[in-house]
Amino acid sequence: MPGLLDYLYPKGWGGGLLGYGNAAADQVGIDQERAGLLSQGLPGQAIMHKPMDNPMGFAMGTSNVGGKLPMDSASRMARATEAGFGQELYHATPYDIRQFVPSKWRGATYLADSPEGARRGAVAGAQEHPALGGPTGDAPLADGWNIMPVRARGKIFGQDPLPNDWLPESMTYGQWRQERTGGWKDWNPPNSENLTARQKELARFYRHEVLGNYSEAVPESEFYKYSGATEGDLPLKRGSMIPKDISYESFEGIGDGSAFQEELRGLIQKLGYSGAKVSDESGAATAIFDPKNIRSRFAAFDPSKKDSSDILAGIAGALGLTGLLGAQEGEQTQ
Repeated sequence: MPGLLDYLYPKGWGGGLLGYGNAAADQVGIDQERAGLLSQGLPGQAIMHKPMDNPMGFAMGTSNVGGKLPMDSASRMARATEAGFGQELYHATPYDIRQFVPSKWRGATYLADSPEGARRGAVAGAQEHPALGGPTGDAPLADGWNIMPVRARGKIFGQDPLPNDWLPESMTYGQWRQERTGGWKDWNPPNSENLTARQKELARFYRHEVLGNYSEAVPESEFYKYSGATEGDLPLKRGSMIPKDISYESFEGIGDGSAFQEELRGLIQKLGYSGAKVSDESGAATAIFDPKNIRSRFAAFDPSKKDSSDILAGIAGALGLTGLLGAQEGEQTQ
């Protein structure tokens, strides 16, 4: 039976998280989820459009229902930052949506770093999954698709550091060499009682990956002090604790043949990350697990609605769109 590193690094330690694909599992995913690679959406009520002065396709809100929050851009962005919605991302969709529903096959909602990245990811998803009724060749997005600017919150695996207590800030070269050549295999993450055996193994792998980022803690002019028998005493300092992006082959999948992917997604969530950086057609997508951590760029960022997954509920537009949501939705914008 192949071990973890055979999956992660099929050609040795230099290979990266690549090549863990499964054609049969891919087909299972297509059959199980006809929405394909694009996240689904719960329909909204004509709350997005494309006026000439707003090419991104949103009705820009000026006041929330009830008028309790200032809705100028500076005030909304200040509340967004305070609530942790600091990362600007994009999503392409042909629908007007009010809530993201994570793709079951991908295990998350995929967002791109740029509008063009969102377009690439959407076109590729439609090409790979004809059930979407999308393009089958190198065709542009259909007219009417929204490129949605959104804000996301929370730590992102592959963008933010691993837990600080996984590695000491300093160690000697001797200690580092022992860890690097085999000691890492005996390490267990702190508070790992809720991790499976595979997840502990994955945690060891990612710790080993950033272990290579230590460097000398003294200037080169002092290296001579640690030659020969004292080489092992050379002090080292910890470098970046940020792991590499995950390939989509290692991240996506459910059911038969996808136990590894499900374990990896589970580990990332148990470690407290709201999403992960995943290398796919868009470039480096940000996969967000829970829709409550995504907001429209034009939401009110109402603190009382911080756990809502509705990206734009109750908005009153600046362009004559007040009242479109109906009286039954007389609550503040999220």
